[in-house]
Amino acid sequence: LNSISGLATSADNTYLTMRANVIDDTSGGDVLAVTDGKALRVSTFIADTTRPTLTAFAMDLDLGLLNLTFSEAINTSTLIFQEVTVQNDIGTEFVLRGGMAERSSDGSTAIISLTVNDLNMIKSLQDLATNDSNTFISITNATILDLAGNPVIEISPDYALNVSELIQDTTLPILTAFDLDMNNGSITFTFSETIDLSSFNGSGITFQDARNGSLSTSGEIYTLTGGVPFFIDLTTVRLPLSNLDLLSLRNFSSLVTRRSRSFLVADSITVTDNSGNSLSEISNMAALGAGSFIDDFTPPTLLSFSLDLENRLLQLRFDDAISLSQLNPAGIMLQNESTTLVPGGFYTLACGSLT
Repeated sequence: LNSISGLATSADNTYLTMRANVIDDTSGGDVLAVTDGKALRVSTFIADTTRPTLTAFAMDLDLGLLNLTFSEAINTSTLIFQEVTVQNDIGTEFVLRGGMAERSSDGSTAIISLTVNDLNMIKSLQDLATNDSNTFISITNATILDLAGNPVIEISPDYALNVSELIQDTTLPILTAFDLDMNNGSITFTFSETIDLSSFNGSGITFQDARNGSLSTSGEIYTLTGGVPFFIDLTTVRLPLSNLDLLSLRNFSSLVTRRSRSFLVADSITVTDNSGNSLSEISNMAALGAGSFIDDFTPPTLLSFSLDLENRLLQLRFDDAISLSQLNPAGIMLQNESTTLVPGGFYTLACGSLT
C-alpha cells in the first residue's frame, strides 16, 4: 500500500469499495456492495509517521549502479544525490554530484544510475570501493522522503553503512580517440574510462600511415619508446613525446606528415584501468585515425657547429630533424666576426657531400 504514490497518504485520498460477496450477515445474506463511483470515505485515518531507514546498499562498478534499499517504499523523485557520500573508513570519500534514479518493483529500493563523471571519480580513488572493507555509505536526513513525506533517518560518516554487495569493473578500457601535435610534440589520448596512469607503457603504441597496415604504400611504422604522461581530466591523458620519438617521427617522409597519414595501433600492454583491466587492443588492420593533427611549423634552430679542417668536415647540429635533400651549402657562410662582415674576412661554401 505504501508503494502506491497518492493513495492513503491522507483522509482525502483514502476511499474503499467492497463487493457484495465479501461477507454475509448472520442470516447468510450478502452485504450491500459499495461500488466504484460511490466509494466510502475513511472515517478515521492515522498517517504514516515512521521515518524510513537505509537498511542496505549495493554497488556495481561495471554497470555504474548504486542500489539503496530502505525499510519501506520511498519517493525517488525527492532523492537529492548530493546528500549521499561513498566513503571508506579512513577518511577518503566522494559525494555524488548527480545521476538518475528509479524505484524497484516493491518501491523500497532506489536504483541510481551514476553519472559517467561520478563513476570515474570513484574508480580513480585507489583506496575507495576496491573491496568490501573500504566501501561504506553515509546519508543525511535530507537524502530522500517516503511516500508520506517522512525524511529518511541520517547515517553519519562515523557510523557509515558497509556495502552488502560490491561488483567490480570487468570492462576493458577503450582508447576512443587521439590527437597528434607534431609541432609541440605531444599526443592526447581519450579513453572510455579513467585509467591507472602509473601503468602507462608508451611502447604499446605504434604509428602507421594507413588504417589497414597491409595497404600502406610506404611501409613506414614507428613504435614509441616511452614518455611520461599526465592527466588533462579523468579520461584524457597527454603524452609529451621524448626527443628520440619526436625526431624519429619528424624524419619520416609519409608517416604522420598529415592527418590522413596518422593512424595508431595499441597493444593491451599500453595501459590498464584502476581495476587492472588491460586496454582493448587496436589492431594494425583497423588502426585508429587521428582526431586532429597539427603539423610541425616551427623552423629548426642551428644549435652549434664544429669545423675539422684536417678532415675537411663541417658538422651542423640542429634541434630538430632536417632533410638533407633540402640542404643548400651555398647558404652557409664562415666569417671572422660574430656581428660584422669584414671585407675579405668571410667565405661562402660552394658545394660538398652531405651525410
